[in-house]
Amino acid sequence: MMKKLISLFVFTLLLLPSLFSQNKTLDVKVDERTELLGVVCYLADYDEYKRSILFKEFTNNIEEYFRPYLKDSVFSYAKYLKQERGIGYDAPMSYAINLTIKDSLRFNTNIQYNIWEHDNRWTKEIAEHFLLLLNDFYFKTNFKEFYNKNFDFYSKLEEGFKPLINEVNLSWFDSFYSQKSNNNFSVIISPISGPNNYGPKLTYKNSDEDVYSIMGSWIYDSTMTINKKTSIYIIQTLIHEFNHSYCNPIVEKHWDLIEKNSEKIYKLVDVDMSNQAYPSPVYMMNETFVRAAAIKYLADNTKIDLESLFKEEEGRSFFCIRDVYQAFDNYSKERSKYPNFDSFMPEFANQFNKINARKLKKAIKNYYSDFTIKISIKDGQENVSPQTKKIVIKFNREMNTGCNGISWGRKSHASYLPKVITANWNNETKKEWVLDVELEPNKEYSLSFPYRFFYDSKGKQGDRNKTFYLDFKTGK
Repeated sequence: MMKKLISLFVFTLLLLPSLFSQNKTLDVKVDERTELLGVVCYLADYDEYKRSILFKEFTNNIEEYFRPYLKDSVFSYAKYLKQERGIGYDAPMSYAINLTIKDSLRFNTNIQYNIWEHDNRWTKEIAEHFLLLLNDFYFKTNFKEFYNKNFDFYSKLEEGFKPLINEVNLSWFDSFYSQKSNNNFSVIISPISGPNNYGPKLTYKNSDEDVYSIMGSWIYDSTMTINKKTSIYIIQTLIHEFNHSYCNPIVEKHWDLIEKNSEKIYKLVDVDMSNQAYPSPVYMMNETFVRAAAIKYLADNTKIDLESLFKEEEGRSFFCIRDVYQAFDNYSKERSKYPNFDSFMPEFANQFNKINARKLKKAIKNYYSDFTIKISIKDGQENVSPQTKKIVIKFNREMNTGCNGISWGRKSHASYLPKVITANWNNETKKEWVLDVELEPNKEYSLSFPYRFFYDSKGKQGDRNKTFYLDFKTGK
């Protein structure tokens, strides 16, 4: 009898991929809830919600429609939430999907956990007070009218995305993690989110789940269609965001198994992780799991260059990506031993905790180039001549002249960037990158040169934890 039970157990495990391979559909829409929160964040000057460089007509519509309400208390409270509670990036979007809109905005009462029960940035009191302000704003501004006025724009975004739907293998998720097939997958287009994407989910009281990939406007070109050349990156991002709904709960559930080594590793990359909005070891491990899982999906479903994907993630300071991916691959090959990912986590922890933080620190140091930067204008310089036509960035060694870039400075707004006419390398020395600029009199400028934008001639990237800041002011 025992042999029969074991045989049946092994046979069932071998059938797992087919048991979890039922067809799923992918819903694509612009959601009124995320639009509401996106508009509030945009008008409350959340930097991450003001980075969209496409669809200026849409952002102009926002500013024009809501101009009479800019002193509304919802914006001052939203600013408080950002400054005092760290509620930015994914938090407003996750909050949005916890709402229902019928006769008013209400929290969904059919879900297992309220947002304040799984995200410590929120408390019950804060979430409920914010809801009161949102309701007042929603009806006072007749937000539904704004949403309906943009219906044609939203419809074009939805139609533009639909060609990608059939390119995603949704059954892979339940098969890989061995969870029952009760997930509904949705893509929410958020034009106000610009270059950012988020992956929240809702778990209902009957254990059904809504898994979301909220995607910003970066996926479109100016005609509101998907560029075929970038479709693989969009699919990769979709897979990344969907994996959050599986990986984050696993990391949280088994955090005690990997906490100690995660904290050691985080200390080695804390600056760059914080710059990427991953402010703690938990966030780092959520992202590491998700990125390894996304690579595993691509390996299982497409032809990929694993080495290039590993290097891409290491370039973002995820230096454990190879080890985590290898552990995931081992799990995939030993499904008779591990019926689901939860059962594998003790073994994963065993493998992960063998990563030596001291050795990793040396590897990270050797990974980055140690070049230095000097600039023809001094940081903090006053009375710079507005007739200055060139800003020269000087390096202490030969550089890869195909890699360069500037970003926002300490003042964190595009209006402080100088007008750049051209940017060219000195091809004789390969040590000077020259910006031809037009400066205005009596104006403050603020820009930065992240080291990660540059590579030396040997192909080593600049230290992602370093940024050269340049603030200056022109004279009359």
